[in-house]
Amino acid sequence: MSNKGTYQRKYYLHRRVKKAGISLQLEQTHKTIAVYPDEMDSARGNKYVAELQEKHNYGVQILNPMMK
Repeated sequence: MSNKGTYQRKYYLHRRVKKAGISLQLEQTHKTIAVYPDEMDSARGNKYVAELQEKHNYGVQILNPMMK
């Protein structure tokens, strides 16, 4: 089974998510998509966020709005 293009696709998705104004927290052991409650609807409907969650095991974390 070939994984040709998955690396490029994943970083394409990163760029699209950042362009939508959604924060990514990328660390060695875990990958998180950080959203504020007011951005939750746009993140939920974003097909790039959905693909990162399904195919690349990213988690979504809802941040405290007082920390903005």
